[in-house]
Amino acid sequence: MRIERITARAFGPFQDRSLGLAPGLTVVAGANESGKSSWHAALRLALTGVRRGKGPGTAAERQLADRHRPWDQPDRWEVEARLALDDGRHIDISQDLAGKVACRAVDVQMGRDVSDEI
Repeated sequence: MRIERITARAFGPFQDRSLGLAPGLTVVAGANESGKSSWHAALRLALTGVRRGKGPGTAAERQLADRHRPWDQPDRWEVEARLALDDGRHIDISQDLAGKVACRAVDVQMGRDVSDEI
């Protein structure tokens, strides 16, 4: 599996911004407060989502949300990742982090939901 792209629909300072990742190694560099940590967190959460259990969550989960929820629209918190799988398929994984429910994986070529496989 290779991560091809991360899209921050609404994540920290980003609104509908994408970061393409090279086939080999991608190095993200920049000045302090330029968004490097936000891209890292968006990538991780696009792949893993957030805990979907009841209750307020752990202190670490609350700190993550406080730091990376959209600054202008805190009710909308969404990320996506495009994956290239070893079998040749391309999958878009979408996470609605604010709702903690809506996540899906779609086979790009077939337009078919493959959430039950991923």
